[in-house]
Amino acid sequence: MISIDKSYDRPWNEGQVLQIGSESARENQPDAPAWTLLECFAEVKNPWLTLRGERWRDDRERKLDYWRVEKADSLIVLPQQGDRLLLPHPIFRPGIGRATWDFPGGRLTDLAKVELTLAEILHRELEVPPHAIAEITPLNDGGWAVNSSFSNQKLYGYWARIDGDFRLSPKAIGAEFQVPSQLVDLLRILDCLQCRALLREWQQINTLFT
Repeated sequence: MISIDKSYDRPWNEGQVLQIGSESARENQPDAPAWTLLECFAEVKNPWLTLRGERWRDDRERKLDYWRVEKADSLIVLPQQGDRLLLPHPIFRPGIGRATWDFPGGRLTDLAKVELTLAEILHRELEVPPHAIAEITPLNDGGWAVNSSFSNQKLYGYWARIDGDFRLSPKAIGAEFQVPSQLVDLLRILDCLQCRALLREWQQINTLFT
């Protein structure tokens, strides 16, 4: 059974940025005049996403056309065994035309099944079976909006600690970095802004206990 550790939760103080989705964030969201959706004038669907063209009336009574994407949320996992963070082998990214280093990740189609999805990702990318996952910790409760003006997609990040007695497959591990001593080296090779943001969140959580 995977246990979820939420003991790192921090009280909100004046001047601190609120995490999206937290109770304190919802209570302290600024009031803003609502926009009105007038019509959807175009829609393109495929198995990966839905592209919508919409006409809105804003708070100044202007009619504005927007294109936005609806797609599944993303889940990125920071796997750690002992004092090492683990990365799979680089994967080719068609969006930028080259391979990049990334933490394991994938689509999250059902938030209620986040533990199952996380286990599938680690098994697929690092050959880590579910029974070897000792503990998982959410890095950003409620998720982060990836691009709030263009997409409804959210990013969910988790820190997964792997049983120290489990023997990792050398062929499945692309790279490993000792932390905190090699944290700068790890940041240097990560192109993905989402991976970098979650690594910084991981660093902040760990700093609280040092």
